[in-house]
Amino acid sequence: QVDRLITDTFENFKRIDVLVNAAGIIANGSIETTELADWDKMMNINLRSVFYLMQKCVPHLEQSKGNIVNVSSVTGTRAFPNVLAYCVSKAGIDQLTRC
Repeated sequence: QVDRLITDTFENFKRIDVLVNAAGIIANGSIETTELADWDKMMNINLRSVFYLMQKCVPHLEQSKGNIVNVSSVTGTRAFPNVLAYCVSKAGIDQLTRC
């Protein structure tokens, strides 16, 4: 679906100027209560998708001298109780953006 989305966008508009990564989910859980499946789901939606979309769009954005906007959260820089995986995923977005 990602490949089709990018291909269709490029075919329709002949360029990609910006990628905005703003989708995300949040679920409650601590180190003791977060199920591995919930951890994986949050990392896949909140972090892996951002990496993958950036990777796929960068060639088009380089051509158009475009930009990437990654939406994160204060939870990426501060720990909040009972949202462990969300905090980690947003910290990952922050570091991915810096890198």
